[in-house]
Amino acid sequence: MTNPVNGGGSVSKTTTGNKWRVATGEIGRGKLQAALDCSFGEVGPDCLATQPSGPCHDPNTLEAHASFAFNSNYKEEWARRLDLQQRLIELLISYAN
Repeated sequence: MTNPVNGGGSVSKTTTGNKWRVATGEIGRGKLQAALDCSFGEVGPDCLATQPSGPCHDPNTLEAHASFAFNSNYKEEWARRLDLQQRLIELLISYAN
C-alpha cells in the first residue's frame, strides 16, 4: 500500500443527511495509521481504491484514506446486519406457517 502524505487535497462535505465516519489526525499519525492498517486487514475493504490508480486515491492523505476504510467497514457491517435480520425474519415466518 502506498503511504498517504499530509496535504495535497480536500474532502468534500455533504449536507444530505448521510452518516460518514471521518478520520481525524488529532489522535496522532501512528494511531491513525494503525487503525487504517487494521481496517484494511483480512476482513476489511479492498485497499485498491486508495492506490495511485484507484478512484479514492485523491486526496492522498492519511485521514482521507482512513475515512474511506472506516466508511467501507461501516457500510459492510450494516449490510451484514441487514442480511442477518432478513434471515431471522424469514426463519420466523417459516416457523409461523
